[in-house]
Amino acid sequence: MKKFSGNNTLNYTMHFYIIDNDSSFHNKLNYSLNHNSNYHISIFKSKEEFLNQYSEKKFIKGHDKIHIIIIDAHQLDPEKDLKLLKNIKRKNKNTEFIILTDDVSNKISSFALDVGVYEIIQKNDNIFYRLENAAKSINSLYNFLRKKKSLRLTIYALIIFVALSGSFFYFLFLIQG
Repeated sequence: MKKFSGNNTLNYTMHFYIIDNDSSFHNKLNYSLNHNSNYHISIFKSKEEFLNQYSEKKFIKGHDKIHIIIIDAHQLDPEKDLKLLKNIKRKNKNTEFIILTDDVSNKISSFALDVGVYEIIQKNDNIFYRLENAAKSINSLYNFLRKKKSLRLTIYALIIFVALSGSFFYFLFLIQG
């Protein structure tokens, strides 16, 4: 079921997959994000636990679903995980990654650039505010892309209509003339 806000934008169903071994952080994040009925939150203590769930269940694909994988930088090994995260993104285009880190290093930044990470968020007092803003930003991005695709399809349909109409009238002209 599509849920639209007042300004005719689709509120996507957002599935959050949080990969972090800090239980108190899980509780705070769950409390912070749980107010929105379009948010579905799954928490994993390790990357391996997430991958087991991912390989068993797979992501639910759909044009109105966005999957946001929030992973702690300590869970990542840039040499090993680059191919893995790219493969996840390739299987489901509606997947975005957010990396949480205590310190933004060049190694994490270059890894994030290679994978196509949506945002790197530093773990500090503003983390929950920044995660909420990132979710809203991702929702806005997907709305923009949906409207762009819709406009493109409308233009193609209009071009086809004009071409067929012109051909029809040209054919009528030839028959009468």
